[in-house]
Amino acid sequence: MGPVFSLRRCVPDDLPALVSLSRETFSDAFAADNSPERMDAYLAEAFDEDGIRECLSDDRISYYFAYCDGELAGYLKLNEGDAQTDIHDPASMEVERIYVLRRFQDRGLGGRLIDAAAEIAGERGKDYLWLGVWERNDGAIRFYRRHGFREFGTHMFDLGGEPQRDLLMRRDISGRSGIVPSSPSHRPKNRKTLTEGIAMVATVPVSDGLVSKATAKAVRDGEDARFLKGLLSEPGPRGLSSPRASRCRPSSCRC
Repeated sequence: MGPVFSLRRCVPDDLPALVSLSRETFSDAFAADNSPERMDAYLAEAFDEDGIRECLSDDRISYYFAYCDGELAGYLKLNEGDAQTDIHDPASMEVERIYVLRRFQDRGLGGRLIDAAAEIAGERGKDYLWLGVWERNDGAIRFYRRHGFREFGTHMFDLGGEPQRDLLMRRDISGRSGIVPSSPSHRPKNRKTLTEGIAMVATVPVSDGLVSKATAKAVRDGEDARFLKGLLSEPGPRGLSSPRASRCRPSSCRC
């Protein structure tokens, strides 16, 4: 028998564990390719305890703990509406963060978490998921493509004061705005929905920025990447400086 995966929505009492897990997994993912000074600056801003506490009380934002055989293995963060770090399309859901602890990687949590996010989005009436991934992270880009995501544009990600370019990728929800299914190997047979009690689990990325209304409409309508790149506006104010921002909106986000 393989490992048992489960997903549980976080509550305010999970704050200490969530902050610790967030910092550890982000450091594991990006510390080797960025300076300690940049990393420290980003971690202090993005994973501020007061900011995450506010996020946990925001009904537009959902955190989930992922478990493998009963052990905490990673987490997922989903944003809706104006809580999204970009796009702000009411028909979309942002996968802002999906991370798995190193000791639980290579056990299939990535694909299961992505499918869980897609199922949650479908249950909430969304047409598509989207996320941001560092343009230099070739392995993650290939992974997302295998799981039904495709590029539709770019935006800038600020890591501790250093601008980096992220690719924006989307996955349509099967049966809604187009069909971009996940790979068959990650589609369990006779699976109940999450709300019926089966919690599936992932590994992913994401970030921030502002795009034009025309871009958001084109994304919703499923236009191709070349057209969308032409519509992308210059990045506007981000994070805490944005009119839509709250304390829980870091200046930039990436999964």
